[in-house]
Amino acid sequence: MRIFGLLLAVILVAGCQAPASDEMTAEEKADVERQVVAVLDGEFEAVKALDLDRANGAYSRGLVYAHDGVIETDWAVMKAQDRAFYGSLQSIDGTVGEKIVRVLGPEAAVVTAPAGVTFTDTAGVQMRAELALTWVLSKSEDGWKIVVQHNSTPSGDE
Repeated sequence: MRIFGLLLAVILVAGCQAPASDEMTAEEKADVERQVVAVLDGEFEAVKALDLDRANGAYSRGLVYAHDGVIETDWAVMKAQDRAFYGSLQSIDGTVGEKIVRVLGPEAAVVTAPAGVTFTDTAGVQMRAELALTWVLSKSEDGWKIVVQHNSTPSGDE
């Protein structure tokens, strides 16, 4: 019985290892990196243009969004919150810093970057936010989509 258990464990472990043909070349990884960076650059340009519909095109409808200690998964709720927020703005400006990309496979990648964003509301009041952003992207038949986004702000001395 003990040998059967050991044999089963060896078979299970062997089955979990990816075959060598699944490994990606440096060129394939660079191609994935270019694709996901292009998605994120397009999404940020859409945000700066206050084009919510175009910006939301980069997101999976199964998005998990973590920010300010809150985790949201209901697309309808997130969309309503975005519409209210965008409706309160006159402009958004800012930059995303160097993107650190980790390609997980031909259909998955994680990207982390710093960002500095200035929001100007309809009354002309400005608010500045410094953020650390993390996105998990997955490739589907609709192209690359953001499936998880996490935003955090630096904690200050209080």
